[in-house]
Amino acid sequence: MLKNCNVLITGAAGGSGVGIGVVKAVIEAGGRPVINGRNQNRLAEAKERFPLAEVIQGDVSVSADTERMVAELADRVGRIHFLVNNAGIGLHKPPHLTDEEDFDRLIGVDFRGTWLMTKAWLKHVLGENEKANPPAAAVNISSVHARKAMPGYGIYAGAKGAVESFTRGLAVHYGRFGVRFNSVAPGYVHSEQNLDLIRNWTDDPEAWVRDLIQNHQATPQLIEPIDVGRTVVFLLSDAAKAVTGQTLTVDGGSTALLYPMNFV
Repeated sequence: MLKNCNVLITGAAGGSGVGIGVVKAVIEAGGRPVINGRNQNRLAEAKERFPLAEVIQGDVSVSADTERMVAELADRVGRIHFLVNNAGIGLHKPPHLTDEEDFDRLIGVDFRGTWLMTKAWLKHVLGENEKANPPAAAVNISSVHARKAMPGYGIYAGAKGAVESFTRGLAVHYGRFGVRFNSVAPGYVHSEQNLDLIRNWTDDPEAWVRDLIQNHQATPQLIEPIDVGRTVVFLLSDAAKAVTGQTLTVDGGSTALLYPMNFV
């Protein structure tokens, strides 16, 4: 589906999580992933794990880094056909106890970073003629938190809500130039890093996940990073050429449930 296409995936140098799922799905679809991360050691590990991938160091929240990365990649791999804005950080803290440093860091990566990376990439694909040669599409990684709430995640939810609104605005503005924008909103995606997050509110994260799967999803199965990755690939591919400005939710149906399964 992405044969001979370069796909820049930000924040994908970690050992697990959505970014790695996207990398795997891109390879599965015949594309070449370009893995971005801030940590050089993690990038080296990613290169060893995925020898066919390109890697590039940079911080998406820094304008000079985003411009440099796109320019450098254009020299190394040529056209960057697709962009996946996956880089993001979480924040589990009551809004009234959140300091400005935490707020600025979250917004700086999750929203500002999405804008800066998109800005640099658009200049690359549009060129001087301000018209993209197909294919050209981007996917922003949002979250179910953008539309559903839980205690402690108000500011994170606000950042992801901004990402989804931004995605719609991009789709409306750039569709006429041949560029599509969509977002993917994962629910709980199984990984070690997410188990660590769950420890913020329970001493038994494994039991919490079992209850989630059995009672708070329509499909009683774990959502793996590759499941999100394949959804991203669909949205980037020509199979979704008529889809733009949309958010696809990958949550096993949890946001569709009126009541928990054990209630009925």
